[in-house]
Amino acid sequence: MGRKSAVVRVKVPEGMVAQLREVSKRQGTSVSEVIRRAISVALRGGVRACSYGYGGTVVLSFKATPEVHQELRRLAGERKVPVSEVVRSAVACYLQEFLQRQRPYTGKYIKVYF
Repeated sequence: MGRKSAVVRVKVPEGMVAQLREVSKRQGTSVSEVIRRAISVALRGGVRACSYGYGGTVVLSFKATPEVHQELRRLAGERKVPVSEVVRSAVACYLQEFLQRQRPYTGKYIKVYF
């Protein structure tokens, strides 16, 4: 039998949704998969507090394994914040790091003469 999964619903800023769509397009996957990857990276490396935009909000839903959902609830309890805040922060950090790595180099170039 297949494992049951928990459906997690999170309100995120509209700007984050646009970034999620951009990253999912670049990775060739769904927005839900990008969220799951962000959470996985955050749980392995420690969930940091990353800033994210404000403004209008959109509710996103994604499926998580019971173990991941339980870990998110544990972290939220430790930090005394809602699970959605842990998810938003994890996604914000992942998006910032991904988009920063994807930017072309715009620094100064040095000519080297032989």
